[in-house]
Amino acid sequence: QVSIFILNCLCLLFWQFSQFIFLTQTAIFFVMEQLRIIDVKSLCVFLHSHFCGLHMAVLLLQGNDMLKSSLFASFFLVVSAYCLFFSSLRVKVQNRLDLLVEAWLVVLRIAIVVCASFYLKKVISDFLEVQEDSHIWDILYSKFSDYKTFHTLIYTCSEVFDFLPWSSIKNMLHSFLIPFALINILNVCNYWLCNALSASRKREMEDNRVKTEKDSQEDTDDSGIENNAEIIKKEGTDKKVGTVDDQSDAGIDNVVFFLKHLNIDAAIFYNISQMAVYGVMAALVMRLKLLFTTQLCVLSSLLMSTKYYV
Repeated sequence: QVSIFILNCLCLLFWQFSQFIFLTQTAIFFVMEQLRIIDVKSLCVFLHSHFCGLHMAVLLLQGNDMLKSSLFASFFLVVSAYCLFFSSLRVKVQNRLDLLVEAWLVVLRIAIVVCASFYLKKVISDFLEVQEDSHIWDILYSKFSDYKTFHTLIYTCSEVFDFLPWSSIKNMLHSFLIPFALINILNVCNYWLCNALSASRKREMEDNRVKTEKDSQEDTDDSGIENNAEIIKKEGTDKKVGTVDDQSDAGIDNVVFFLKHLNIDAAIFYNISQMAVYGVMAALVMRLKLLFTTQLCVLSSLLMSTKYYV
């Protein structure tokens, strides 16, 4: 936590664009919490580290208005408010109806957080009377329209602020950077799905076995006291043998059971999501290719993972 705080503070001090990188990190962690890949405690620890780094950076920059009115600061405040006051308002998913309601609430919560963040940013910017990051949004707007200002003409005249050229993508393909990353992503997703399917099949086989034993007991003609005592004793033994997970999974819908046992590695999911975000950013601004290629290298390193390839 201390290392994250120090690194975040240094990045915010020396590169003004780092606020957008931290914005993507916070957004990905929030989505991971909504999908229950991580718990609220992990998100709170992450937010606390960012709070310390953001607070220290604002102090060292002598109250930098651009940082205080940034979308990162607004999004951070909204997500923090959610964790403090509304994170416990979750539906306990037991059937498909609960799953549908929770999925709708996840989309609704994400939409509310995004809208509230933009609104809070506007309020803070109007209150501080600053528009110091407007040139960044102007550059993005000018890429998809004929909009031109002094700032857009300064930046867009350089190739590094142009769209990512096809030659860069070809180089990443020829160096096997993109193919290795895609292979790892497919293999990891296949690993997660196979484990969940295996757990579902195991549960189905266990249910069939229990049903068969129950039917065979009902068809037994012998109704003596001794036999009944043995059956009761056997049922009591089976109940003791059952694990806590088996008892908690009893009565859960098959789809819900599959999703519950879809054990997604939070670190890998974060890196895949971050790579996708960096890919979009690099496609819009070629200069940000340095972030995209670095993340591709991180994902390519999964080739050496014994967990997914042995």
